[in-house]
Amino acid sequence: MARVLVVYGSTDGQTRRIAERMAAVLVSQGLEAEIVDSAKAPADLAPGDFDAALVLGSVRMGKHQQALADFVGKFRVELDAIPNAFISVSLSAGRNKPSAQREVAKTFQHFIDRTGWRPNAQVAVAGALPYSRYSLRIRLVMKFISWMTGGDTDTSRDYEYTDWESVEDFARRFASALVQAPLARAAAEELQLH
Repeated sequence: MARVLVVYGSTDGQTRRIAERMAAVLVSQGLEAEIVDSAKAPADLAPGDFDAALVLGSVRMGKHQQALADFVGKFRVELDAIPNAFISVSLSAGRNKPSAQREVAKTFQHFIDRTGWRPNAQVAVAGALPYSRYSLRIRLVMKFISWMTGGDTDTSRDYEYTDWESVEDFARRFASALVQAPLARAAAEELQLH
């Protein structure tokens, strides 16, 4: 049975939820999945002990978490040796405007430049705007950013933009590529994203 490392960096919990959902789908497809918070990764964790990896990170103020970047930078060679995908979770991913798509591409590139990692696949997933979990300062900053981009600004409620069907579909396709391909590396290279 193939073992998949699902490592994430989450600021407000949405990316953790996405990682958990992807892991559940992988398990339902006959794979073994281990979920790891990059900020609390055990010292003896070795991505080379896994057959594949999903790396998920949320974006805040145009950057992914430092702990996730440190993890990927440390284990870049091991990650490169197995099929992998990088899932970036952001508010920009949920907006269908050229400026938002440029922002998503810029954030991907910044992470790649920062870590030196070249993921087999890159997927942008819309996150959430959990105003109720923000400090007053962050709530005001996020409201301003949302207002500037034409987003939701009612801070009395939370907003979730994640397309769970697409998240599950990607996890199923990733699992299928691992199970069906005779060589694990070929599985990642054959994986087509939309």
